[in-house]
Amino acid sequence: MNAPGNIIPVLAPTIQIYNVLNIVEILDFIEGIDSPKWDDQLTPLCHLTVLMDPQHLSIRHLPKRIRQIARERLLDFKKRSRLISKSDNYKQQFNLLVNTLAHDDFVTGTGKSSKDYLSHFLQYTHDLDNQRKQRFQDFIPELYKLLMEENIKPSYPSDDPRNFTYYKFRDTGFRLHGENKLVEALQMFQKAYEMYQDDLDLLFSLGVCNKQLNKKSEAYFFFQTRISSAYILQ
Repeated sequence: MNAPGNIIPVLAPTIQIYNVLNIVEILDFIEGIDSPKWDDQLTPLCHLTVLMDPQHLSIRHLPKRIRQIARERLLDFKKRSRLISKSDNYKQQFNLLVNTLAHDDFVTGTGKSSKDYLSHFLQYTHDLDNQRKQRFQDFIPELYKLLMEENIKPSYPSDDPRNFTYYKFRDTGFRLHGENKLVEALQMFQKAYEMYQDDLDLLFSLGVCNKQLNKKSEAYFFFQTRISSAYILQ
C-alpha cells in the first residue's frame, strides 16, 4: 500500500488476549505500507502497546502453551521484518511484547491467580456473545480451542458486587431483546437495574429498549446516566 507524500501513517495496535495469536497479521500489513515520510528517524510509525488492564484481557495471564505459540510467531516475523531494525523505539516495544510472552511468574498483586482472570475472560466473552448474537469459537477458533484444552471454566469474579441472579435477569433481557420481545426484555432489565445501577451495558440497553417502546423520558434518563457513569468510571 502506498501512502501519499503528505500523509504520515500512524498505527497503534493494542495487544491483548483476543488478538495476540494473530498480531503478526497486523505487523505484516504494516510492513507492506510504503510511505516517503518514514525515514530513519520516524520509521516505522508503529506504536505497540501491551495491554495491562483490565487484567482479564491481559496476555500475561494466558497459559504458557498459548504464550509460546504467540511468541514463536513473533520471532519468526522478526526474521523477515524490514522495519524493526530501522527504529529503536519500535524494536524496544516489539522486544517488550516478546519478553512479556516469555515471562512465567507474573504476580498479580490482587490475590487472584491467572486462572481466575482467564475464567473472568471467558465469562466476559460469553456475555458479549450473548449481546451480539455471535460465538467466540466462530471468530477466533484457534484461541478458543487452546483455552478449552486448558479446562478453564467461565465464572464471574468473586469480588463482583453483582451476583448470579443479577446476571440471569440482565442476560435474559439481552436474549429477549434480541428476539424483539421488548416489553419482556424491559422487565428483565429493570429487575437487574434494581440490583445494580453501574453496569454501562445495562444502562445502554435500558435506554435503547425504552426508546423502542416510545418511552422517551425514560430513555433519556438511562442514556444520560450511562454517559455520567462512563465519565465517573474513567
